[in-house]
Formats: sequence, C-alpha cells, structure tokens
Amino acid sequence: IAQSKQKYPVQYVQFFSMAKQMKKIAPKGSVVCSRKPQMFWMDSQLPGVNYKYTKDAKELILDLVEKKLLTKSITLHVGYSNRLNVPPAHGTVNLGDDTNADMIIIPAMMKLYEEIINPNYDIRRVNISCNNVIPEEFHQYSFFTDAADLERNHKIQEAVIELKQKFGKDAVMKGMNLEEKGTTRERNHQIGGHRSGD
Repeated sequence: IAQSKQKYPVQYVQFFSMAKQMKKIAPKGSVVCSRKPQMFWMDSQLPGVNYKYTKDAKELILDLVEKKLLTKSITLHVGYSNRLNVPPAHGTVNLGDDTNADMIIIPAMMKLYEEIINPNYDIRRVNISCNNVIPEEFHQYSFFTDAADLERNHKIQEAVIELKQKFGKDAVMKGMNLEEKGTTRERNHQIGGHRSGD
C-alpha cells in the first residue's frame, strides 16, 4: 500500500529550502542561529545553536558574549513574502577580526542588509549565521583594531548581561520597546516563542 506523502505547511517548506541553500553558500566552519537548529541541520548539515526569541540584533550578539564565543563573519539570508514568488536575498560580510562586539557587528550587518535586499519587497524572514565561531580564549587582537575601545565595549555588554541576570530580562531595553507596538517585553516572557502563561 502506497503511503501518502504528508504535506508540510508552507513555512516549513521554506525553512527546509533555506537550509538546503545555506548548505551550498555558507562558508566552512559556519554555525547557524536558528529557532529549530536540529531541524535545520537535517538539510544543511551545519551545526546550529538556538537563539533568544527577539527582533533585536543586539540581543543575539549578547548571547554570543554570554556564551564567550567570537565570530569572523556574518551571513544574512532574507526571505520575501510568499506571494511575490522571488528568490531570497543572501550575502556574507567579513568582520575583519574574530569578535562579538556589537560596535563592529551591527554596522557591518546593517551595511550588508542594505546591499542585498530589495526595499520594494515585503520581508518575512531574516536568518543570521555566525561563521567560523571560536571560543574567546583563542582570540588575539590584530594590529588594526583599537583594543581599548573593544575592551570598553565588551565591559558594557557584560554589564548589560549581569543586570539582566540579576534583575530580569526587562531590566535593560531600548526606549522604543516601551512604545505601544513594542514587542520585546512580551517576548521576554515567552517560552519557545509562545506565551508562557504568566
């Protein structure tokens, strides 16, 4: 008896398609930040880590800092609305040095984003991949970086993490997250992207 193939929801089909694409384009040594790293691995064969459910890129970078990890480059994969039927945009930016400093990663990520996306298309998904991830203990500063500025930035990031651990996730937020349509406070109390029942 022939078994009928179970059809996945369109979001899952796109997720698996993105994983297959990342297998082709991701640089060697990439680690993928994904909501479902085990499922992503099935089609990409790329090691993955789960990320905090946030729309704030700085929160993702703080996750690197908290785990004492550094990345050499960032890959963005941007998916558009299904109704457009257009291929996703993707690209990679070299950060010049192994880092987890938001003062380096955010500007590089935003520049790459602006270079690869079509501003006329509705965006539905953004995946971020941290490539060539290494532990902080193996890091050496290059001659072209200002070590004092990076150390100052790192201390600020660690202080933010310490405040959040001591006083809760809502202890430090951007002012825009307190606006009516801000979602960070609600997402801070979700589990796996869903309401926690608080």
